[in-house]
Amino acid sequence: MVAGNLCGTTLNGGPGQYGTVFSLKRPEEGGDWAETILHGFNDGPQGAGPSASVIFEADGDLYGTTAIATTRSALGNLFRIRPTDEMADGSVFSTLHTFTGDPDGASPSASLVFGKGGSIFSTTQEGGTGENCGYEGCGTVFEALP
Repeated sequence: MVAGNLCGTTLNGGPGQYGTVFSLKRPEEGGDWAETILHGFNDGPQGAGPSASVIFEADGDLYGTTAIATTRSALGNLFRIRPTDEMADGSVFSTLHTFTGDPDGASPSASLVFGKGGSIFSTTQEGGTGENCGYEGCGTVFEALP
């Protein structure tokens, strides 16, 4: 479980060497923090390089993004992790959106925020339909429903 724990991401490392989402449990009276890898990325369809923080929904689901292009048609992802007692890697991970560059953006790496009604908002660094920004695009502001 992740309730009450510190959670975050690593850009690299982990079982697949393409980043992780982790949980740190506070030590009991002077002990060591206990780390749990909630998900390890493998540079496949699920993405690679989560570089922004994760956010929690009221029911405990975590949301985040991967920023690194995984294939020529996948330029980052928005994902959800549903915590379970077992935390079996992959059994709780879902890709909610895959960015394609034009028109929806590429390389999302800013923190996510929840808006009214549960929508998720953030930005991408590249992609979109802007002009005079170089070949990578100007980036986008996006809204997604969980």
